[in-house]
Amino acid sequence: MQYIYPKLPAVKTTSFFRIGGNGLANCLFVYAKAIVMAHLTGAKLISPTWFNLSIGTYLRRQADKRHYLGLINSSNEINGIKKGFFLATKRKTSELDVFQNKDADILIVEGIYDFFTPLIDYQEIVSDYILSHINKSLLAEIAQFDFNNTVAVHVRLGDFPDSRRIPMEWYKKEIDRHKDFRILIFSDGTDEELKELLALPNTQRVFFGGAIQDIVAISRCSYLIGSDSSFSAWGAFLGQVPCSFYRLQFGKVLVESSKQSILYS
Repeated sequence: MQYIYPKLPAVKTTSFFRIGGNGLANCLFVYAKAIVMAHLTGAKLISPTWFNLSIGTYLRRQADKRHYLGLINSSNEINGIKKGFFLATKRKTSELDVFQNKDADILIVEGIYDFFTPLIDYQEIVSDYILSHINKSLLAEIAQFDFNNTVAVHVRLGDFPDSRRIPMEWYKKEIDRHKDFRILIFSDGTDEELKELLALPNTQRVFFGGAIQDIVAISRCSYLIGSDSSFSAWGAFLGQVPCSFYRLQFGKVLVESSKQSILYS
């Protein structure tokens, strides 16, 4: 296998754009699996299709439109016209069929069903690769921000049904346990939806310009109070941030699992 292509989840994917694609954090599962496979096999990584076209963020009037264009510096990955040519002409196989198609040139990596399970043993490799490939211009504000003595609180609301949302009372109790810290609220909700938390002492709502910036910002905090979201989980995973969750479908996100607590696991 000479090449590995992370095919990001979407209703429709081409070499240059996706339609109805999943959010960034879910895409990172596929990208990270490909990073690990490239590391283990020595294969060359074909840049995934980040650019996403979706109307949901406009209908919900969210600040982050989730196009994901220009997030990753893919200069050392196969991209552009060469990527399109390779995907159109070279022999391809999937993870499931790789042993039946040993002569294939490109391994297609996709699917998020296994979450962090194949990544946890390679946390440093995945984290170093992703953080070093984020376009530096996006991280200028983060570089100037003081994350000492901060607790990140991620509240997922926008596209989550009520059944997936975490009770505000739990967030308030967790914040009270860390009242000596500066509390940074990350959320796709409105100020009105967050008013109970924003009224608490030492709380500050923050937004660093987009999903990748906020995930990196979370990864630099001292502690995370997370939602049942891959967004929270990736912030904890990249920075190995001690964390607590009301519930979390992604299981283990820290190498040292003793630093991660889940109330309802």
